[in-house]
Amino acid sequence: MLSAIRNTSAALALAAVAAGCGVSKDKYEAAVNEADKYKKEYADESQRAKDCEQKLATAGTKVQGLEQTTAAQQAQMDDYKTMNAALTQENAANLVELAQLSGLVTIRVPEKLLFAPGSAAITKQGKVGLKKIAAAMKSVSGRVFYVAGNTDNKPIKTRQFPSNWELSTARALAVIHFCIAEGVDPRVLGAAGYAQYHPIASNDSADGRARNRRIDIGIAAPPQDLPTAKQ
Repeated sequence: MLSAIRNTSAALALAAVAAGCGVSKDKYEAAVNEADKYKKEYADESQRAKDCEQKLATAGTKVQGLEQTTAAQQAQMDDYKTMNAALTQENAANLVELAQLSGLVTIRVPEKLLFAPGSAAITKQGKVGLKKIAAAMKSVSGRVFYVAGNTDNKPIKTRQFPSNWELSTARALAVIHFCIAEGVDPRVLGAAGYAQYHPIASNDSADGRARNRRIDIGIAAPPQDLPTAKQ
């Protein structure tokens, strides 16, 4: 780039001298053309330098993104190992299931373990299972737990639960309150009810509907640790 600048300056000086000394029109135009050529070379080299800077910045962003992805994947592996070790017996007995939901390690608990049909009151058996889950949650640091209630597509209409929205949300909150009573920090908990709209199986069979009636507890990084988009 420096050579292009020097050549451009020299060509411009030559053109200026040629213009002031009464040289021929051909020599003058040749000097101007040479100056234009070097100006273009300078512009081209400036653009190439900008392109290189942009490529370096893009490469740096990709490296940072890969580092974040690798760290997130390692965190997910750690979450899975921790929960699998804490809930080995329950997992083996099909009382709970460790799954991936939207990229999160998720503890999936069927309705039959926790609730009677159409109820959001945790059963005695459910409390035994949730005690183990709450203990496992307390053993994990630096993570948050999102508790989501899900139902099948059979409608419900009672005074307490006018629809599956109320039922699924009430069940999620029941799990939240139980976990808090077991010593889980409320600041790492969140609740949501999805009614029948997040099925994991077909609602056309009794078995599929049973799979859809569940509580999902997703394990994630705290919101403040999530990467943010640059403004």
